[in-house]
Amino acid sequence: MRHDHEINHWHDRRIVAGECRRDEIAAAIEASDFGLLCITPAYLASRHVTEVELPALLERGVAIAVVLEAGDFNGVGINDLHRTGIRDLDVFRYRPSGTSEPRALADCAGASASQFCDALVARMAEQLRTNALG
Repeated sequence: MRHDHEINHWHDRRIVAGECRRDEIAAAIEASDFGLLCITPAYLASRHVTEVELPALLERGVAIAVVLEAGDFNGVGINDLHRTGIRDLDVFRYRPSGTSEPRALADCAGASASQFCDALVARMAEQLRTNALG
């Protein structure tokens, strides 16, 4: 059985100069069916992200956090992202066959990076199906 999903993406670079950034982000989160959080140390260094965006997405319960770049997340290790409020989300990292540790996208190359993306899209489709049924 094949399911086609239309994906309309939004990111804060769409905000035009002069628009209220916080209002635009809040409206986009409210209108979303799903959120893909691209986790990097810089992303989690933002107070607006940790105090406004993450709580709003957590409240909606429709997001996956994908680790793009491993590193020091304000003193929080990759396995301790729950300290930032992400514990209610599905933190996605790819575990290539034959390895014991999951990897961030930046730690994958070639076929492994392609497999990371394929696995992420499969996880997103699963989450969207679950949300549609629930």
